Amino acid sequence: MATVLDIVSRALRLGGWVDPGSTVGPGEMASGIEALNGLLKGLATTEQGLYKTIGETFDLVADTGSYAIGSGQTFDTVLPYKIHSAYVSVDDIDYPLSIDNLRDYDLLDDKTITGVPTRLYFDRGPETGTIYLYTVPSLSTYDLTIRSSKPLTDYVLSSEDLGLPPEYEQMLPFNLAVDLQGEFGGQLSPIVMQRAQQTLSMLKRVHLQPTQRLNVNPIQSRDDFDIVRGY
Repeated sequence: MATVLDIVSRALRLGGWVDPGSTVGPGEMASGIEALNGLLKGLATTEQGLYKTIGETFDLVADTGSYAIGSGQTFDTVLPYKIHSAYVSVDDIDYPLSIDNLRDYDLLDDKTITGVPTRLYFDRGPETGTIYLYTVPSLSTYDLTIRSSKPLTDYVLSSEDLGLPPEYEQMLPFNLAVDLQGEFGGQLSPIVMQRAQQTLSMLKRVHLQPTQRLNVNPIQSRDDFDIVRGY
């Protein structure tokens, strides 16, 4: 399995900043690890990017429809990139929530109705976010479980295993070389630039999955629900 050292060393060689067979200095390695962590964070913000999916459960409060989420917030956890699914548990029964976008949430007429929540909108900010529930929980005995994308833990040591799928071992050195060019200067070869684009495109194709918004409470929220088409 490739290590952080393998990826950073190859990126530095591709950029011509380290000669083949030479040892990477501590300064170059530190810059490379920092850039690698930044590159992976950038990938995690895309639909095809890399992240870990985490399931978490939080207590809801009666008559409270919005909850701050993030480090030190009401839902004290790492800020998600995206919430993929959610459900509310009531007396050991789980009720799935539809995940709304801003337009869907804005179209709801009365956001003060109380009951068992059926819909969720996640408003993500730079440092914290807010989860809005509709309907507003009527009891404090409800639990909310979300499955969301979270950033990977930063690499610290060059000896760490990369721990990523094999397709990343080809993509990362070339794209890391592109990122490091602004710091180390010089001109990357056309072949390196081309391979950076090709390997990133291949990665996106591997991870691309068609998404379809599922309305899990269609009869409550739409009048034109068709059971055959599913929406």
